[in-house]
Amino acid sequence: MERSGDGWSFTAELPNASGVSWAIVPNVTEVTALSPALLDAALSTPNPTVPSLYRLIGTDPMTRAEPNISVLQQPDAPEYDWADLGNPAPQLAGEKLATGHKIHYALENPNQVLFLDGEVMQRIHNDFLDLNIAPIYVHNSGMAQRMGDFADPIGFAHAVGAHIEEQPDVIVGMSAGALAACALAVELGAQRVVLLSPAVVAGIDVARELMSSLLANNISVDIAVGSEENRGDRPEQSIFTIAQGLADGIESAGGRSTFTVFPGGHDLAAWRPVLARMLS
Repeated sequence: MERSGDGWSFTAELPNASGVSWAIVPNVTEVTALSPALLDAALSTPNPTVPSLYRLIGTDPMTRAEPNISVLQQPDAPEYDWADLGNPAPQLAGEKLATGHKIHYALENPNQVLFLDGEVMQRIHNDFLDLNIAPIYVHNSGMAQRMGDFADPIGFAHAVGAHIEEQPDVIVGMSAGALAACALAVELGAQRVVLLSPAVVAGIDVARELMSSLLANNISVDIAVGSEENRGDRPEQSIFTIAQGLADGIESAGGRSTFTVFPGGHDLAAWRPVLARMLS
């Protein structure tokens, strides 16, 4: 979408990909320096069906979030009730950590999976009910805290990990939370890390340090990235290229890693079915 007068004009050329839905958002490259609240305000489409990530991060998942972006449901894509992204999340047991983070969990079985950006992922808790896993959601208290945490993933893992009594087998991190997921896996002794569209906000040197720690602790790394995440003026610095480099580096060092390309981009519409497959 592009700005047209006081509003937005919409055109879409969707790749011929089977079994995928697409989240439609405006082209907001002109406002990326704005605050998250202003960026969220710019992310609005006619007849929206889901709230954007910027609207969900750092908010109370027990409250309703109004939709502001659109999802195009393709005929052969997995069917989801997209309204549940805006509806209040299921009530779960929880506590507030000394760090200010909140943790919510449903520990019905021993297969514990910890999700960063938990206030977002708890809204799709019903997706995980048939996967024989026990979700643990670590909530951010706000966008500012989230970006501060994820810019120092090792410090975050030390601070938060000291207050988590559970021992999850799998840690899931998306976007800017990818390196924090790696650091927390080392801190808690997890067996596996699942990374969706990893954004290396802490820098490539920190990423290499964490990859070495994962190797030393024999933690497997499964990375998935969208086919559309190699766009932009500098594709060599794209999320796609960085994600592929991380997977290749682990493999070449003798570690356990998988690299999957899914049709789509940096949004929940693409991540949702991919995550279900990776955790099943």
